[in-house]
Amino acid sequence: MTHRRGMIGMATIAVALAAPAIGATDEAHDFSRYKVITDRAPFCTATGAAAAAQPSFAARYVFVGVVSTTEDNRPLAIIEDKERNNRIYFKAEGETIDSTKVVKVEQSPAKLVLQQGLEVATLLYQARGGNLPPAAAPAPGTFTRAQPVQRRIPFRRGGNE
Repeated sequence: MTHRRGMIGMATIAVALAAPAIGATDEAHDFSRYKVITDRAPFCTATGAAAAAQPSFAARYVFVGVVSTTEDNRPLAIIEDKERNNRIYFKAEGETIDSTKVVKVEQSPAKLVLQQGLEVATLLYQARGGNLPPAAAPAPGTFTRAQPVQRRIPFRRGGNE
């Protein structure tokens, strides 16, 4: 037991002697090595620097149009998801796509309100042109041949003619 007390006493003395040596290095501490961290401002934007705006969650969606159901005449929004290979959704008010909720669907003017968490976004319908190029009109005085129509061949059973 006295051996244990002796060991504890020696450990206490060693800690007490090492403490001034640790404190002595703090006085001559150079903060220039932390300049890289303060330049990046990890906890706030630096003054004078413009904060880069994050894209809205609604940037992944395209409002294609509105249709009405025949049962209850409820408008359904046609929504295209660009992040999921242009997948199309038909959603009514209150329904969700992943974590995005359809808040409001209006037909006239066509408007869609989406909400994800606390962020709310409004998408307006904008008519998009078709992807096909316009067909070239034939020159005046020329005739175009109509495409052949597939016809059925009559079939009779038996050898009676």
